[in-house]
Amino acid sequence: MKKILIALLAIALVTFTYFKLKSNQQEVKAKVFYNNPEKTVLVETEMLENRTLSGEQTYLGTFEPVRENKIAAESQGKVVSVGVAEGQFIKQGQLIAKLDDEMLNLQLEALQINQESTQKDLSRYTELSKGDAIAGVQVEKAEIGTRSNAVQIKQVKEQIARTRITAPFSGVVTMRMFDLGSVLAPGVPLIQLTDISSLKLAINVPERDVIKFKVGQTMNVSTDALPGLQFSGKVTEIAVKGDASHNFIVKVLVRNSSGNQLRAGMYGSVLRNQNLSSNSLALPRAALLGSTKDAQAYVVENGKAVLKAFQAGIVTEDYVEVIAGLSPGQKVVIRGQVNLRDGNNVQEKAQ
Repeated sequence: MKKILIALLAIALVTFTYFKLKSNQQEVKAKVFYNNPEKTVLVETEMLENRTLSGEQTYLGTFEPVRENKIAAESQGKVVSVGVAEGQFIKQGQLIAKLDDEMLNLQLEALQINQESTQKDLSRYTELSKGDAIAGVQVEKAEIGTRSNAVQIKQVKEQIARTRITAPFSGVVTMRMFDLGSVLAPGVPLIQLTDISSLKLAINVPERDVIKFKVGQTMNVSTDALPGLQFSGKVTEIAVKGDASHNFIVKVLVRNSSGNQLRAGMYGSVLRNQNLSSNSLALPRAALLGSTKDAQAYVVENGKAVLKAFQAGIVTEDYVEVIAGLSPGQKVVIRGQVNLRDGNNVQEKAQ
């Protein structure tokens, strides 16, 4: 009896599961959209025609200093004088630091005394050689000694000159890495010098637009930090290699204002107003399906929507240039595509 009861319960469970699955299947089926090609869809269309495409394009970037360098010592020595402070504007040639040159001056003095002696010896030997009172080799040795001493004097003078470390260009001391009494070695950085008399705006330009930029081209530059002000810039560099997103760095040189209002690190933008193409076949951007690399649009033919691929060219805010695949006079769907499938009957909305 117990076995019969278990069997009946199992049969009942299987039956319930079957009908439940059947019910769920019908519910899902009812929710799935099936295109009915006989259904008429209301759409809005626009006729394809030739247009003069123009647009306003903005490219964003960051200002970089025209020159920035870490100025280093060229000789070894102890700092005996500091000529700059952090944040100070300094001019080209201005003293940054002075190193102790006392020992070098003593070397120079000794060499100069020795040079006087060798020159006198050379003069005396030259006179004696005229009367064959001295061998010519002694004159040659005196000449060599004089020339060698002169070279050593030049070397020491150059070392003394290098104890005065000066600014190679005008700019602002954005970092100072030494102080009075510091002992420096050749190549040790002293300051970071930043020149913002001019700046380079580095903008990212997509590959489709990079050919529109030419070295020497004049551009209008602005920044949100200084609303209402415009600066004139000139393209100085166009990258020959793009990044992973196919963007290319274009650098625009901008002359700063007298008060150096522009600062390195600020955001800037380049605005280009231009005629992109004249008398080109174009369709509204609202008609574009997919990307410009795989462009498609619905065309109305004999009361039906026909999905057609085309080759896209220039893209503006409102229009897409048609290079191939569509013809003037065709009507493209600009609204209602969401309800369309290829081959659907369509009714054009009255304009």
